[in-house]
Amino acid sequence: MTLHSPSLAVAAFTLSLALTAAMTVLAWMLKRQPGLWQWALGLWLAALGCMVFALREHAPEALVVLSGNALVCLSGGLVWTGMQAFCGRGQPLRQASLVSGLFVAFQAVFLFIWPSFGLRSILFLVMAASWSLACAWTLLRHGPPEVARSSRLLAGCLVADALYNLTTLLFRALAPLPLDTAFQQLSPLHFLEGIAMGTLQVLGMVLMVSHRLLGALEKAARRDGLTDLLNRRALDEEGPRLLELCRRQQVPCALIMMDIDHFKRLNDELGHASGDQALRHCASLLDSELRQADLLARYGGEEFCALLPGIRSEQAREVAERIRRRIEETPLRLPTEERHLTLSLGLAVAAPADRIELTTLIIQADTALYQAKATGRNQVRSL
Repeated sequence: MTLHSPSLAVAAFTLSLALTAAMTVLAWMLKRQPGLWQWALGLWLAALGCMVFALREHAPEALVVLSGNALVCLSGGLVWTGMQAFCGRGQPLRQASLVSGLFVAFQAVFLFIWPSFGLRSILFLVMAASWSLACAWTLLRHGPPEVARSSRLLAGCLVADALYNLTTLLFRALAPLPLDTAFQQLSPLHFLEGIAMGTLQVLGMVLMVSHRLLGALEKAARRDGLTDLLNRRALDEEGPRLLELCRRQQVPCALIMMDIDHFKRLNDELGHASGDQALRHCASLLDSELRQADLLARYGGEEFCALLPGIRSEQAREVAERIRRRIEETPLRLPTEERHLTLSLGLAVAAPADRIELTTLIIQADTALYQAKATGRNQVRSL
């Protein structure tokens, strides 16, 4: 059975049109996701390029060659631009346009000045492999950590596509046939490979976006939107596991409850925007004073909670005092003034032999916190 290149071009166009429509809808629904619009536009250009090549037998050769190659090359450049944007690397559209312009110029040379279908095919394969490798390098070098697995999978598909193009180029260039004849025989297989790899690459893009959205949802479920600390739900999930780990390792675990003094007064006098700034200010200072192994969460309102594994009572008090002094000595800088804040802190410690639950430890620290507030504030108390 003979494979008919124009028919395969039509099939490639039909499939790319469906994938492009799906990517366009996705880009429209997820407007804030970087890279999607570049990918969608790149796929549209690729689909148009396939349509132009399908008209090879019904349109002037110069129009088909130059416009078709320009569309496909700029498509690869836009996909690479989208990869850069997705990875937070900016949108280098100028570079992609420059490369596409040079590519079309060389195609024109091998069409009008030194006519050779084989050389045009070699140039096309090098261009396609270069864009694929550029996209793969961007993903492997700068891919967001939250989509590491899906970005590596897509990078693998892109590398495989580039290797296919380069291997085909090598074997056809070394074939014992005239160059133009060798590359005429290549065209049907190249369309089939393009259909398969194009589909896999679009699916890889969708997978990366899905992983990023799932990661954002998971973060939103575990993080406080104002301070970016763990929220109470995350503390309730992680705290018991940390306590159990301390029991197994036979080390103590301290819990500190902290409350910003006179926070309501601050809100009433300066407004809720200043109150939000005060919460972020304290959260940043608290995070800087604790270890990476400690759990720090916004417990609710103006209350914070810190779980410190491996810390004895005396050490926990030192940590709490250091936190109290840091808050007291670091003023909150507002647009109109500087305001000094203070914290009241309550401390409770679970000994290695205790089978105390997290809720009980929180109650103990909370009771100590209320004692600190009732006896003058800006101090550390423990039961």
